[in-house]
Amino acid sequence: MKKIRLYRLLPVLALLLLFACKDKDQVDKDGTNGGDNQAFTQHTVYGMYGVQDTLLYYKQYEDEWSTLSHEDHYHFRIQNYKEQTVVTFSYIPKTAAVGDAFSVVISTIGVSGIAEGMKEVVVVFKDNHRLQLYCAADKTHYVVYY
Repeated sequence: MKKIRLYRLLPVLALLLLFACKDKDQVDKDGTNGGDNQAFTQHTVYGMYGVQDTLLYYKQYEDEWSTLSHEDHYHFRIQNYKEQTVVTFSYIPKTAAVGDAFSVVISTIGVSGIAEGMKEVVVVFKDNHRLQLYCAADKTHYVVYY
């Protein structure tokens, strides 16, 4: 009798385990405020995130990232030599804090679907060497190193 119960319970447990587990290498966002206010979504991987999709993200062991530091600002780059793609976020202030608003310049090589140019952004999160910027005009998040 106990074996019959166990055999009936195993598929249910396997199904629960399937939905409870999550691959750690996937792009993750910890949204605390759903709806239209995308400024409260925290992304955990360097990259660019639209309202409904991921435009670009850093892929460990495939991509490289780097910073170029100046006196009061720096540039952050994600690049992939194999695919010949580069995205650069320029003129990020070294003293950026949550709530600060400033302009960054985005430039790309070999990447399509990403709007280049100057973007007005606000710092929405800053932790663990990640600075998350939000552009309200494009409804896009930019996660860069700080």
